[in-house]
Amino acid sequence: MKLKTVLAAMTAAFTPIIGLVTPALADGPCWGNGDEMVDSACGRDTYIIDPGVHTELTPQNIQDVASHYHGREFDPNFIWYTQSTT
Repeated sequence: MKLKTVLAAMTAAFTPIIGLVTPALADGPCWGNGDEMVDSACGRDTYIIDPGVHTELTPQNIQDVASHYHGREFDPNFIWYTQSTT
């Protein structure tokens, strides 16, 4: 049997199964997109930096806690983009 035929048959066999699988969720769907996430209290205890409900994370938020994470051996790449360019 040709390789293309085998691959086509395997794809046809597994595609319906893959379509039925749903992503794993920790506690169920808290939010469907980034806008909903900003306004939700769901899951905030798992955030590395939480700017608060109704507030988006800014470079200043990260700079404010940089020493905390440096002290816990976070890689400096964690905050590289918040550095001043002036």
